[in-house]
Amino acid sequence: RKKGEGVPLPFPSDDMRNCLGAIAFYLAQQTSQEISDQDVQGLISHDWYRPGKAATTGEFLQFVEGTTGLIRHSRSRSAFVHSSFRDYLGALHISMRGLESELLGHLHEDEWHEIIFLYAGITGNEVQIIRRCMNPEHRTDSSLSLAQEIVQELVDGSARAGIQQELEDFERDGLRSDDPETKRLAAKTQLRRRFQYTRELTPRVSVDPQF
Repeated sequence: RKKGEGVPLPFPSDDMRNCLGAIAFYLAQQTSQEISDQDVQGLISHDWYRPGKAATTGEFLQFVEGTTGLIRHSRSRSAFVHSSFRDYLGALHISMRGLESELLGHLHEDEWHEIIFLYAGITGNEVQIIRRCMNPEHRTDSSLSLAQEIVQELVDGSARAGIQQELEDFERDGLRSDDPETKRLAAKTQLRRRFQYTRELTPRVSVDPQF
């Protein structure tokens, strides 16, 4: 964390967090890496930030850059220094603003998986999100891969064992299904899972510890 040298803190930390969270969520929605000062101004809520009283949007963002080190601000554009900061702040913003219904519309998009995973950890809604991923109306190889990751990393005890068994049952039964779409989905899910958990032993040898 970098400190703003000789600069007083005219902006509460909550203001910076809210601003960064709004930026992170916007970037996720736009599948973009950068945002303009003008777009940031459009995101800012008058409840918690009134730049006219203290500074321009650009000056505010420059202060955030110097104080937190989480973003780079140059030529009226800002970007997070690493995607992990963007994903965490985006997930935090979604949880604080009650935007779960919008988030769950992205279960099938790989680019949103880290945000959804972090949101599940922040809110404790792991099982609810997994059930949504497994719902036939939303089920894709991408959403089932996300469900598998959440089960492995965030769910404990009997709940984990039960959900894991359901995922394995779907995969096994799907591969035996007479329905081409079900069989295709099960095959794609298994392939994604194997790629996800395969570990390289040598340049020519890799193993899947789950098999």
